[in-house]
Amino acid sequence: RLALNNTLQTRDKTYGSRDLASLNFATDYRFSHQPGQRSLSDFYTEATVNPAPWLRFETFQRISIHNTTQQELNYAVEFLDQDVWSVRLSSHYLRSGPDNSLGNPNILEYEEYQLDYRQRLSDTLHFVGRWRYDVRLSRMNEQTYGIMQRLGQTWDVRYELSFSRGQQRESSFGFSVEIDLLKF
Repeated sequence: RLALNNTLQTRDKTYGSRDLASLNFATDYRFSHQPGQRSLSDFYTEATVNPAPWLRFETFQRISIHNTTQQELNYAVEFLDQDVWSVRLSSHYLRSGPDNSLGNPNILEYEEYQLDYRQRLSDTLHFVGRWRYDVRLSRMNEQTYGIMQRLGQTWDVRYELSFSRGQQRESSFGFSVEIDLLKF
């Protein structure tokens, strides 16, 4: 992997040090590759800007080096109060196909918007929600509602109910329990 990572940080009286911006570039070089596969992979760019502790902008882009076609674009804006709530609106665009013309019917395009929300209910409980909307098919692909619980200073446990539509291997209803170790 060939990568260049850049981060600009500043001091903050309330939050200690924090990242103001980051800009990262990467591509992979394949020493041995399959027939038809090229030595260099796509070119990846990732940028994040945090102009204030309560605001964050992110973008991720993947470009084909061989025909200069944008294959993927993800971006997000997030508003947050670390202790009380956060809301994040993001978009995901994915393109697949050898031709770079937009009218080509052989190209699979995917465009989705996602809204994530977190609200503090008490010192140990948070409500979390996620809604994903598929623009191309004009439908809500996922609705997820859950509770995140802090157990002591070591564990976060998340209980979620999901309702999904569209092509998937799972059923249209799901229940998940996720356990995260916060410190080791």
